[in-house]
Amino acid sequence: MELPGGRSVSAIATGPEPAAEFTFIYAPGAGSNVNDPSGRFLCRDLASPGVRAVRFQFLYQEAGKRAPDRPAVV
Repeated sequence: MELPGGRSVSAIATGPEPAAEFTFIYAPGAGSNVNDPSGRFLCRDLASPGVRAVRFQFLYQEAGKRAPDRPAVV
């Protein structure tokens, strides 16, 4: 998935495209990733004629970091 600034993250779509009536976006929790078993199961089971499921990797995970960058202190 392309992001502003020329960056990109991994994303996996399951279900009909582009004519799905609904799209469910799955964001993996802390310590997890785009391939976690819960996300795979949920997105596979949600995929039906009217629902498309998309799960994605956060930028810090794409970069191989264990946690998001801390906000700058001013």
